[in-house]
Amino acid sequence: MIRTKRTRALAAATVAGLIAGGSLLSATPAFAAPGDASALGLGVDIDAGVLALLAASVDATVGDVAVTGAGTDSSELVGADASIAGSLLASASATAVNTSATSSNTGSAATAAVDGLSVNILGFEDAIAANGTLTAAAICPVGAAPSAETEFLGLTVLGQDIGVDELGAETTVALGGQFTGLDLTISVDNVETSDGDSSLATALVADIAITGSLLAIPVVDIDGTVTIASAECERPLVALVADAIAPAAGPTAGGQTVTITGEGFGPDTTVTFDGTPATGLVVDPTGQSLVATTPVGDLGPATVVVTSGDATAELAYEYLAPTVTGLEPGSGSEDGGDTVTIGGSGLGDTTTVTFGDEEADIVSVSDTAVVVTTPAGTGTVPVTVGSSTGVEVDAGDFEYVAPSILGFTPTGGPEAGGTLVVISGDGLGETDVVRFGTGVALVLGVSEDGDEVTVVTPAGVGVVPVTIELTDGRVITAPGTFRYIADEDRVVTDIDPRQGPTAGGQEVTITGDALNDVTEVTFDGVTAPIVSVSEDGTEVVVVTPAGEAGFVDVELTFSDDEVIDGGQYLYVDDASPVVDSITPATGPTAGGTTVVIVGDNLGGVTEVTFGGNPGTIVGTPTDTSITVITPAGPAGVVDVVLTGDDGSALVEDGFTYVSPITPGGGGNGNGGAVVSGAAGGPLLASTGVDAPILPLTIGALLALLAGAAIMRFRSREA
Repeated sequence: MIRTKRTRALAAATVAGLIAGGSLLSATPAFAAPGDASALGLGVDIDAGVLALLAASVDATVGDVAVTGAGTDSSELVGADASIAGSLLASASATAVNTSATSSNTGSAATAAVDGLSVNILGFEDAIAANGTLTAAAICPVGAAPSAETEFLGLTVLGQDIGVDELGAETTVALGGQFTGLDLTISVDNVETSDGDSSLATALVADIAITGSLLAIPVVDIDGTVTIASAECERPLVALVADAIAPAAGPTAGGQTVTITGEGFGPDTTVTFDGTPATGLVVDPTGQSLVATTPVGDLGPATVVVTSGDATAELAYEYLAPTVTGLEPGSGSEDGGDTVTIGGSGLGDTTTVTFGDEEADIVSVSDTAVVVTTPAGTGTVPVTVGSSTGVEVDAGDFEYVAPSILGFTPTGGPEAGGTLVVISGDGLGETDVVRFGTGVALVLGVSEDGDEVTVVTPAGVGVVPVTIELTDGRVITAPGTFRYIADEDRVVTDIDPRQGPTAGGQEVTITGDALNDVTEVTFDGVTAPIVSVSEDGTEVVVVTPAGEAGFVDVELTFSDDEVIDGGQYLYVDDASPVVDSITPATGPTAGGTTVVIVGDNLGGVTEVTFGGNPGTIVGTPTDTSITVITPAGPAGVVDVVLTGDDGSALVEDGFTYVSPITPGGGGNGNGGAVVSGAAGGPLLASTGVDAPILPLTIGALLALLAGAAIMRFRSREA
């Protein structure tokens, strides 16, 4: 069992060494058994020798705790309980003394803390005093090196402030009163010492010496030690046990972090895999786990040996071949030079990558990815990943793609040239010459992956092929053709739909011709994002920007800065007129048809046009209906537009003008018009020749039916 007497003896020996030799030699605490721990709050040990007038000696402690093996012991003392009521020779007290000692299979430790220290010697009050806290901590973990730490605050010795720089120095004063003739010498120091298995920490060790004569009697052999806040421990001996390793398998390339759990791991613990040491070994202070990095190994099972001192423990581990999950991309140019990433696991030891029989240039290697630059090749070839251990893994197939052009945009431009065209394809990295028809384009650049070539068109006319000539002389023809456009060719024929919300966001298709190289579309001057342009230049799809209610102009701008009119688009909002029906929806070209328009928000309508011609509003429009008399108009369908203070409404093809029926078809001397007979009824004009028997035309049939109806009506009147 640990005895505090041994602690005091060690402290005294340490101080004696300081006094005698002028330096502190390393002191290693000796313990009865591993796993022991002890702590002391106050300790006074002074022998008076022949000083007959005083008590022979003082030997007392406060807060003395200790454990042997597993367990915990602690002490908390406050006020008068934390004192040594000695004789006139010496006494000590503290406002608080707290000590503890503990030990388990993960380590042992001890701590001591003393507040408000006061030590009196031969009537010299506060010979040693501290207005702060003196602490000591000794820690002996199983998995790490022992440590010792001390701290003292506000320390004074014989009235002098003592800091770290003053430790080890002697302080002497002459005593007075009944002790006149005696000199008191005090030397103080702290102790922080550890070896591989144990540690000792003492916040304050004071060596006391009294010399001189008292009442003409020489005083000899009066010395002693005062120990304040001391802690010591010895690391427990725990049997080595290795329970598990996780993960239990990994790549032959090594470099995998594994965790081994068990007991008894310490600073001297080592780990090997089939005899090869692991690296990056870190032992948890509890001694119950460690982490390590696997070394390179041979494919198959491996034995993991954990060693601490003379003890060993074994675990099973398996080295696996690297795995590949895929190639990205899986194809590239026959000229090589493409960047390919091989994904997987256990790839950290990759040393070679071959495409068919050709070795690729390795750009970077990690456990999960290998990046390479492809060599030149043709066809479809296998890809193989090799490592320094000799293991080779099939990474799949790679397809070498012959140079080709997939398309280009825009597909047309002005005859003067100058259009920026981007040609997309595969294997175009060796582009030398680009031709539009027979004209040579200016090559601005080729992308690193050979997928894009950017050029400026030469001047030209008509529709021409686009070709690329590579540096090796091969010529590639693009699908489709490029159209050289004259300014007068560009035209917009329709916008669909022609109306939409003021918030914008509506997809609109603009139809026309020679729209290939449109660069901007605006609605009332605001740019609308272009979604797509058809290859034949007949359709441009845009998304409308936000706008104010009402009709706005649509304009298209092209690569040569020509601007053309695209017609009008109607923005509508919740207050704009809404048309549900137009009745009737047909009428004669002469106009005069009374039409009723039904819908919502019609009360503010001030004008209704039919094919651009204003009709006559009858009465006062209501919110839900409006009556209009149609103006004259050409035969066919026309748009109906309602306009008012709150916006407009557009009804595409909302009304149909019908030509009047003209019976007879001509040859009657009256221009084919209906003429009146004696009875006032309509008669077909006669040529004086018997008419052949022919099927009646629809117009003639309607005329006959109308004439018959009039005759019957008049007969009823008669």
